[in-house]
Amino acid sequence: MVAMLNMGHKRTSAVVLRTETINKQKVTLPFPIFCAVAMAGIGSFAPDTIKSRSFTIKLKRKMAHEEIESFIAEQHAPMMRQLRAEIYRWVLDNREAFSTISRRSTASCPIIASAITR
Repeated sequence: MVAMLNMGHKRTSAVVLRTETINKQKVTLPFPIFCAVAMAGIGSFAPDTIKSRSFTIKLKRKMAHEEIESFIAEQHAPMMRQLRAEIYRWVLDNREAFSTISRRSTASCPIIASAITR
């Protein structure tokens, strides 16, 4: 699994070989595995190769005295549209900063592209 995640972050290398039977013959074919991945875990569960291309969001357990609000998409849609617009504006304003190529920025390109796409 880790090998697939390591290969799957670039379209050019995101391929595994699979053996399939075609006309009673075993044939090895490339199988594309490129995709965005969201992972969640407790503690440090990902190897460095995955962490170096990741955005870490640290969560904390809700305290007994804290109250939470349910997320209901219809109620939160206007706020989410506003947030998306703000992210879009930020990406446009900071587009030059993303021109530096590094492992982390390469991994963030699909995220930035999705923010720019309307």
